[in-house]
Amino acid sequence: MQYHPWLDWLKVIGMAIIVFGHTGGDSLIPGIFNPINPKQLGVALFVFVTAFTLAKEKRDGVRVIFNRFFEVAVLGLLLCVLLSFVQMIRIGSPNLTNYLPYFFGINVIWENAFPANPTTWYVGTYLHLLIAWACVLRWLPVTWWSFLILLGVEILVRASWMSVNRDFNAYMILTSWMTVFWMGTILGRRFESEPTLPLPLPLSLPLSPALRRCLAVVGCAAMMAGWLWVVKRLGIDKSNPFGRIVVGGTAATAITTSAAVTLLYSVYTPLIIGMVFGLPAGRFIRFLSQNTLLVFLAHMPVRDWVTPLYYPWMPGGWWRQLANFLVLFVGIAMVSEALRRSLRAARLRDWFASKLFPKAAPTPT
Repeated sequence: MQYHPWLDWLKVIGMAIIVFGHTGGDSLIPGIFNPINPKQLGVALFVFVTAFTLAKEKRDGVRVIFNRFFEVAVLGLLLCVLLSFVQMIRIGSPNLTNYLPYFFGINVIWENAFPANPTTWYVGTYLHLLIAWACVLRWLPVTWWSFLILLGVEILVRASWMSVNRDFNAYMILTSWMTVFWMGTILGRRFESEPTLPLPLPLSLPLSPALRRCLAVVGCAAMMAGWLWVVKRLGIDKSNPFGRIVVGGTAATAITTSAAVTLLYSVYTPLIIGMVFGLPAGRFIRFLSQNTLLVFLAHMPVRDWVTPLYYPWMPGGWWRQLANFLVLFVGIAMVSEALRRSLRAARLRDWFASKLFPKAAPTPT
């Protein structure tokens, strides 16, 4: 597969946004993203990257699912066992809900809550996205009709969950990310085998890369300012994971709020892509990008363990956020690099693949 360094930037930005949101960063900015939390945009970037790279896949769907989920399962289950051991000592609980995402992603609909380690909810959704891609999405033609159908499904399914106050299910379920996923599919197919497909704004503008990036920055700033005006005018609140845009009854409020969530995901994602598209990725960015998986899975419990050690000794605000970035992103990435090298997950995956798929030669993801 062709290497796209701007995808590394998307993963690093997405992970930085998520860490920022999980360490009190929301309190440093106004409600420019209400009714969502800004960390949700980080997830949207990861969903886009997943779809973009899947669009290039020519292999059998089962093999692709195995290859892509293997390291998630290995690192994730090792972390689950470690957390069970630690939490049994600390609070007498093995945190069994952490294992639910690895039982076919049952956490997505099992209960209206995240697992004990909240970020592991995405493991179940990621598996469902891979299965949906293998069974249905990879075969869909890229047309306006397919885009509008997926858009409508996303809004209505999310609104249905929200109308019965099951917001966590509304957030986790794979349909909540269909628009962003399809954007990644469209762009991935254009680069791989369908060069006549249109590029999204601002990439489609006949400008130099630098001017396009500047335009994307201006567009992002304008969107923030404009949406902040809407938030203040309508009094849109924020909650976890969704606030509400109250416009009438329960159904109308749920549909309006769900449509706003889709709007925010589908506007900010291409704007951020426009800011990084074509940028080279240096060694540090590539290093962080290659280790986002363990950072994603582990930063919440590590936050709870280590931040009490240095929070009392340093000022709050942006200085604290810088420390959190260094400890919870760079620090965990360093641990991840050492762990991945010692486990040799790719070799282990290929060994299992050779037994499960003997007719197919092992190839790296």
